[in-house]
Amino acid sequence: MAFQPQNRLPLPDENFALWKHYGGNRAVFYDMRGDQSDNLSAIEVQVSALRPELALAYARAAVNQLLDRLTATVPHPIVIQRLELLSPSGKDVLAYQITMPHQLSTNLPRIGGIVPGGLFAGIEAVLREALTSLSPYYRLMLAHRGFEGIKRLRRHFPEFAKKHNVAAPAIATIKLDKDDQAR
Repeated sequence: MAFQPQNRLPLPDENFALWKHYGGNRAVFYDMRGDQSDNLSAIEVQVSALRPELALAYARAAVNQLLDRLTATVPHPIVIQRLELLSPSGKDVLAYQITMPHQLSTNLPRIGGIVPGGLFAGIEAVLREALTSLSPYYRLMLAHRGFEGIKRLRRHFPEFAKKHNVAAPAIATIKLDKDDQAR
């Protein structure tokens, strides 16, 4: 790529390898790579998979877990911007993935203005944060937080319906089956 990413994460000891232990004989090995200025430019991890998309998914999971662990001790502002699947020789890029947390294309029509979110303002903020987050764990936590916020709002619905003389049906309880939970 013509554009070279830059950051302020120096590798004072140049390139190095590290591992993340998972107990028993399970460990993942990472190579931390620096650019010509000795700033972190890549994290390499070897994965084995039958299909390229699985290899990219395994690599993303491994690097995300490393970043999660690093951030737990010192707040590192690192996100995965691009994953590259290299050939076994390490010379050719076979496939790549660019991080786009929410892959939706939509038109933004001209609008005159937006009214304040009122009771939904916090839930809208949680929803936006979840849609743009790269961490599946954080997205799940935000989804739960949004669900809890909706539960608090449900208490106001009967009062609202009575105040505005609206005949509203009772709100059904949400039940998630195993497929919904997996998604």
